[in-house]
Amino acid sequence: MNCVVCKKTSTKDMAKCDRCGNTTCKPCSNLTTSEMTVLKLKVRKLVYNCTDCTDNGTIELLRKIIDKNEDLIASKNRIIELLDKDKANLEEGIKCLKKETSPKLRNNLEETSYATVTKKPVTQAKDKIIVRPTLDQSSLQTKKDLQTKIDPVNLGVGITGISNIKNGGIIVNCYDKKSKEKIMSKVEEEFGDKYKITNVKMKLPRLSIINVESDYIMKNDEDIIRSIIEQNEISKDYTSKLKVFKKYIKTNRRNCGNIILELDPTLFNTILENGIIKIGWRQCTVYEYIGITQCYKCARFNHLARDCKNEITCVKCGGKHNSKECEENRNKCVNCVYANQKTKLNLPTDHTAHDKQCPCYLRMVTKEQGKIERSQ
Repeated sequence: MNCVVCKKTSTKDMAKCDRCGNTTCKPCSNLTTSEMTVLKLKVRKLVYNCTDCTDNGTIELLRKIIDKNEDLIASKNRIIELLDKDKANLEEGIKCLKKETSPKLRNNLEETSYATVTKKPVTQAKDKIIVRPTLDQSSLQTKKDLQTKIDPVNLGVGITGISNIKNGGIIVNCYDKKSKEKIMSKVEEEFGDKYKITNVKMKLPRLSIINVESDYIMKNDEDIIRSIIEQNEISKDYTSKLKVFKKYIKTNRRNCGNIILELDPTLFNTILENGIIKIGWRQCTVYEYIGITQCYKCARFNHLARDCKNEITCVKCGGKHNSKECEENRNKCVNCVYANQKTKLNLPTDHTAHDKQCPCYLRMVTKEQGKIERSQ
């Protein structure tokens, strides 16, 4: 047999290629004596390919890999092309939908959270009056008396709403100052001393300054106010209403805390728009503070635990037990459950009563904002 590499003839130590059948001598094949012995066996697992077959096989394999990758790249480019086309169609569809959708519906579709609620402009509610009966009666009776005797159409006034308050009183939201004066005059004319009429006193806005150094929080209120005025160059026109409403050091961070200021509406807007305030050696972030009173006993709003007459309620699952003893795995907000039962709404209830995204809590925030004086 002749070696296909060196062309020499030999009768032993020749390896036959399992692919093409050509023979190669031991020196040209680079095989060991043991490998040559194994290749002579009739039954073996060792496979031998000559140099030509090995090189050609490698090239063929590389071609297959390249072809496969080219197909993948082509498929990928096609997918990208389709996605770009779909994206363009989707963006065009959204533009058309926005044009065709009413402003009211678009507002309802906006994401609702504590941040978005506090950022929304609040209608100024200066033109409100409180009507209270001098004798003991319900708010429903007070409302009925006014609606029976006073006709807003004939009087030419705008009323934006009526809400009940304690001791049989109601709050009348008037469209403007002129409407408020007409309503007050008409109530006095029709009822005399039966009802007492007063203007609603608006609250000053409050600003929370976060991550203030504890050394500054420990100072007295006068020094804190002086530091804020001098470091932020606040005009004397706005300092008369500026005061510290509340301050506290964070329990988890002993080196800093928060200060809550009560201030003039114009100054409030200026600082809030800027987003920061300088105090001490820090530049601190600010945001509007909306204080919502919530009971730790029953989880309801507008009263404290020391004044609560309701049953103890778990803030996690709404059950009649202490929250620390709760063994339920699912959350259930007692406030949203009650609101659904009372008003036939369909509010989500799968959250705790202390959740800041709770629809009932956000409603309280919006309601509280209506009591705050705003700059024009």
